[in-house]
Amino acid sequence: ELIFLFVMSFSVNAAEDLSNQIRIVEVAGAVKEVKVIRAVGKKEAPLRSGEILFVGDEVQVAPRQVVVLQAYDGSQWKLAPETQFRIESRKPDPKTFAYWTFQLTKGSMWGAVKKDNIEKDGFRLKVRTKTASMGIRGTEYFMMGDEKRSVLDVLEGSVWWGKDPAFAPGSYQEISAGHRAEIGADGRISVTENKKNKAQLVKDYGLDLGVEGNSAMRGSAQQCISLGKGWKSIDGSNLGECVEKSE
Repeated sequence: ELIFLFVMSFSVNAAEDLSNQIRIVEVAGAVKEVKVIRAVGKKEAPLRSGEILFVGDEVQVAPRQVVVLQAYDGSQWKLAPETQFRIESRKPDPKTFAYWTFQLTKGSMWGAVKKDNIEKDGFRLKVRTKTASMGIRGTEYFMMGDEKRSVLDVLEGSVWWGKDPAFAPGSYQEISAGHRAEIGADGRISVTENKKNKAQLVKDYGLDLGVEGNSAMRGSAQQCISLGKGWKSIDGSNLGECVEKSE
């Protein structure tokens, strides 16, 4: 009995340890190491596919590089070139056992979060940018943000979207699949229908490294320059549009 209890306790602890880790499953592009600032000691560490990220670690994606991450439950995220991303916490929650919180400091990402069987209003993930916060029970989405503007496209399910990461009543809108939502520095939310398919959104968010022929890609000036394109601002924010240099 003591042996059984020890094995069961060890298994539970091992599962908890794994659930608090995120693995780098792919580093695509010419540079096969991704720059990570470790939470412990704030030291820079070049990591490769197969290595582990922990709470507090910050990922700094290089130009022409896409980084794919995966959690213990199979949820995945892709980080676009020039994206700065931080794993903020893994918080306990009675409705979902625990959920991740991320910070997208700048850049863009795709994510697919498994919903599983959780209670209504329980979170699996929260992501915040400089201007917005997103809460997920389980969905597939694209997201980009900087200090002036944040953009969200929902592919399935629904997402909570607002400025307040606590999602106080009246502070957010629920964005359903097939819609794009934006928040500017003033905190106003705008929602429009988006008829683009996933492949088009992959290009729009700079996640396709073979996107040289796409002149309508949106992103930062650094992302556009890394693709050999020019850049123009759409609304005064750092998230503009990649254009041919002759335009």
